[in-house]
Amino acid sequence: TPLFQKYLPRAASGAFEATSPIDGVRRLYGYSAVAGYPLVIVTGRDLSDTLAVWRGWLWVAIVAWGLLSATLGILAWRTSRETARQAALIARLRASESRLAHSFRYLKSILDSLATPLWVLDAERRVVLFNRAFLEFTGRGEDAVTGRPEAEVLDPAGTALSAGAVWAGT
Repeated sequence: TPLFQKYLPRAASGAFEATSPIDGVRRLYGYSAVAGYPLVIVTGRDLSDTLAVWRGWLWVAIVAWGLLSATLGILAWRTSRETARQAALIARLRASESRLAHSFRYLKSILDSLATPLWVLDAERRVVLFNRAFLEFTGRGEDAVTGRPEAEVLDPAGTALSAGAVWAGT
């Protein structure tokens, strides 16, 4: 038989596939020679029964692969959609900032056309907006006025103005 002519001379144990000479069914055989005795143990199992477990695991693997692929596809789609949404928001923000800068330049040009010193304070009484007449009035540059406390800009000598004092500007 092929077991004694082909397989046993190569290894004392192993497996092979063959058609049973008894009933003609294709089987998967395993064999092992018993050391020290002229004995070989051979077992066979119907190939379709042997592969049934493997085919079951194959379907599990296919379903798992399909679910993983679908999940990754959905994640990629959502990521691309979110990226596109963020890009649109950034574009809208840039456009809004551009409009704001244009409005600020327009307001600044209107304020600069006034001959009267004019300045705007924030909640902490820091100078945030002013015209050229204010710079001439204080005798300071833009950097020395922007963001500085009003008292520091208007009273550079550090003398506190009383509530009833009258400002005698130049």
